[in-house]
Amino acid sequence: MVYNSFIIKIMSSNWSYKLKRTIILGLLFTAGISIFAQEETVEDLYLRVSAETRIIDSQASSPNRDLKNMAIDDLTAMNNEGRLNGNDPFVMKIIGNLGAEGTGIISTNNGRIINNFPMVRQKSAKLLGDINTQLAADTLLTLGEMETESMVLSEIIVSISKNTVADPKVVVDMVSRLMEVHGSTKDHNFAYAFLIAVENLNNNGVEITNNKIFELVSEMTLPESGYIQVVTDKALSVLRQIR
Repeated sequence: MVYNSFIIKIMSSNWSYKLKRTIILGLLFTAGISIFAQEETVEDLYLRVSAETRIIDSQASSPNRDLKNMAIDDLTAMNNEGRLNGNDPFVMKIIGNLGAEGTGIISTNNGRIINNFPMVRQKSAKLLGDINTQLAADTLLTLGEMETESMVLSEIIVSISKNTVADPKVVVDMVSRLMEVHGSTKDHNFAYAFLIAVENLNNNGVEITNNKIFELVSEMTLPESGYIQVVTDKALSVLRQIR
């Protein structure tokens, strides 16, 4: 598509980020209006989905990593300003798709994955953690099943633990399972994220009856666990809280 090739040329130029952003937003807005105006009026378009959301959707759908980053940053800003509707399927689909870049949604070139963008996925998971709706919880549960990158998994389990709408048992079981599956690598950051998730659940009044959680946390308190002291100290603190 002409627009995509032009956008990629802009992103690879030496212009300032602010100038690139201004030009691209204007281009995407014009493209969105010209395509949809053929089938419905501009007024109908605005009533169905806002122009701002359409622009963000165009950014998120681009193969360019910088545009995807721009999209999730814009969505995060919308949420911080109280303008993001966490029950809007269209908006939540954009966030979910960004969270699946390179895992659930794969683009290849000569057999090589070209859209493995863990930073985009991490930002998406973090944003979902700030949206306390069932759609956000369902999205995080789905992303957790397909993710393999430790830093993204860390964000996912902390984010899902903050959600007070989701079924607590489902959340506890997911947090336990992900730690059990991925904890063998002894990743300190992921282990710490797991402990924060358990702590969040406890602080939200969730009764933790999953024995595996107690087993995992207890093992992490031991000096021979293989974790650094910051992790073992945190594990001891969390264990005292959930007993």
